[in-house]
Order: sequence, then C-alpha cells, then structure tokens
Amino acid sequence: MLTDLVIQYGYLMVVAGVIVEGDATLVAASVLAHRGYMKLSVVMTLAAVTSLTMNQIYFRLGRRHGVERVAKTDGRKLFRNIVHHTRKHAIWLVLLSRFVFGFRMAIPATVGALGMSMPKFLVADVAGSIIWAVSMGATGYVAGHFGQVLITNNEWAVAAVVIIATLSWGVYRRRHVQEVTTLLDRTDSLVKHSP
Repeated sequence: MLTDLVIQYGYLMVVAGVIVEGDATLVAASVLAHRGYMKLSVVMTLAAVTSLTMNQIYFRLGRRHGVERVAKTDGRKLFRNIVHHTRKHAIWLVLLSRFVFGFRMAIPATVGALGMSMPKFLVADVAGSIIWAVSMGATGYVAGHFGQVLITNNEWAVAAVVIIATLSWGVYRRRHVQEVTTLLDRTDSLVKHSP
C-alpha cells in the first residue's frame, strides 16, 4: 500500500512537501529514491525548482510590499545597522537561506524589500537551490543506503524511521522558529521605542 502511494503520488508529494517543509521532504524522498521508488535526479530537480519558485514569490512580495516600509523606518539606528549588514551580505544570505532555520521565507522577502536587483537575486537563488537540493538529496540517499544495510527487506521499519525522523525534525524546526520569532518581536519592540 505504501509503495503504491509513493509510486502514484511520489513526485507530487515532493513538490507539496518542499513548499511546507523542504529539508525533511527532500531527505525522505531521497531515501525512497535509494529504495528504487523514485529517481533521485527527478526528486532533486523538483525540489530545487519548487524551492526556487517559492523564493521568487517571497522576493517579489518583499519588493512589492516592503520597500515603502523600509523607507519609513530607515532613520532608526538599530534598523539602519541591520539594513546595512543585510545589504552587504545579501548574496551570501540568499545562497544560504535554505540552510538557515526559520529564515527560509524571510530572507528572500527581506532582500527584496531592501532593493536587491532581480537578476542578482535570481542568479544567487538558482545557485542556492542547486546547492541545497544536491546536498540534502545526497544526504537522504546516503541515509537510505545505511538504512538498507541496517534494516534489510523491511519496508515498514524504514518507513517508520523516516516518518519519525521527519516529524522530529519538524517539531525541532517549529520550536526554533518560535524562538526566532520571539527574538524578532523583542528587537522590533526595541526599534519602536528607540529615539
């Protein structure tokens, strides 16, 4: 039954999963690719293209709705420092945004709001999506190999390990995002009350 679902909806599940939780989805799909249910090259390509598409949307939303807000608050010292460092390291932030927990959507929107050019963002984002898809895909594929060595011919045990690992990763990420959000709220409150 699990095999049938993966064969029938596997690639669609990769696209939907990358939109919601990219790392865990890509690793889990790569494990299944090692088991022969999907092709690793297709999994990594779909993950990279989906992630790239989502980042382009966040970037354009940042450009459309954030530029005016940045201009209004540009006079505050703390905010000026944050903006300065973000602009200075924008390329690196875009390249690594998929690896920075809790900032996957925020970084493309932020650099868009800060006026990064579309071609510059696109080049950095394409490179970042490829680096992310290949590294996470390879991690999942290697994990699939070790899983097969440890648990031979037991599909349900492998599926249980993947599901538990994915859920644990999701819980960890959610908790980390809440901590980062609290920190950002405190910083925002400091900025509002600073002279």
